[in-house]
Amino acid sequence: MAIYKINSCFGSTDKEFARHPSDLERAYELLGKFIKDNMTWEEAKALFSKSLIDAGASKSHYDTEMKRIESMIRPWID
Repeated sequence: MAIYKINSCFGSTDKEFARHPSDLERAYELLGKFIKDNMTWEEAKALFSKSLIDAGASKSHYDTEMKRIESMIRPWID
């Protein structure tokens, strides 16, 4: 299984997905890997979910970030 650097797409302090230009660039790179590997949305969603949970995200933060992630990633791999 490929290694995906999910955490690199989140801000180091605020844990917000792809809000900083460098985080956004890494998110685009990650999306390219997902596409290349034929990853499904459900597989990607599980990786992002685990990353946020492992980071200790509150329910509110989790919900907000998962909505943002879905809007940016799912159209390309679903």
